[in-house]
Amino acid sequence: MKLGWHWILDARGCRPERIADPACLREVLDTLPAHLGLTAVAPPQHFEHREESGTTLAGLVLLAESHLSLHAHPALGVLQVDLFSCAHFEPGKALAFLEARYGFTDVEQRLLERGLPERRSG
Repeated sequence: MKLGWHWILDARGCRPERIADPACLREVLDTLPAHLGLTAVAPPQHFEHREESGTTLAGLVLLAESHLSLHAHPALGVLQVDLFSCAHFEPGKALAFLEARYGFTDVEQRLLERGLPERRSG
């Protein structure tokens, strides 16, 4: 029995002006869930974390169906996305949405179907 879908995206080669822009991160958190037919239950949270390697932008939005999180690493041109939902959504639609905003050149993605654990006998 499928109980959810967990989509994980690692994108490289993001446009520098977009990956470093906190407004872009906020816009994605504000609009991507509805674009996928999912329901935000609270305003998105976002922050900037400064490290030796540069600033990381991160954000999270809680969904009625679970959560969406983004981490943007401007110095590396890398975007990491994690979306878990108990409602079906279209990963291709999410990918196109993010690609239009960040313009990445290389991407790896995984979709895990989550379900009931197998029963162990004995």
